[in-house]
Amino acid sequence: MGKLNPSESLEEAARRELWEETALTAKDIRLMHMFSGPNFKRVHENGDEEFMVIALYEAKGLHSELAPKAHANGALRFYVTDQLPDFAPLSELLMKEICDILPKL
Repeated sequence: MGKLNPSESLEEAARRELWEETALTAKDIRLMHMFSGPNFKRVHENGDEEFMVIALYEAKGLHSELAPKAHANGALRFYVTDQLPDFAPLSELLMKEICDILPKL
């Protein structure tokens, strides 16, 4: 998951995050789904609440070679959806939501 930079569109952020996390670029990307609401809230130690809006994109026509950057995501792996490892609670919720909607898309 990444954050939107000032004056950046969602599509620009998706392309940037794809590159930053994997060193891949995509010919086409398509917005597939948006996630938001009370389940996508993070409470910080100081009590501040952060409500997230998460955009799921599909990337097609990938260019370059997969090269995870150790400082960003050295643990990048491919998994079968019914054999996912344990995630942080918010990431686990997001993965469950994605797995639930994928057959419908």
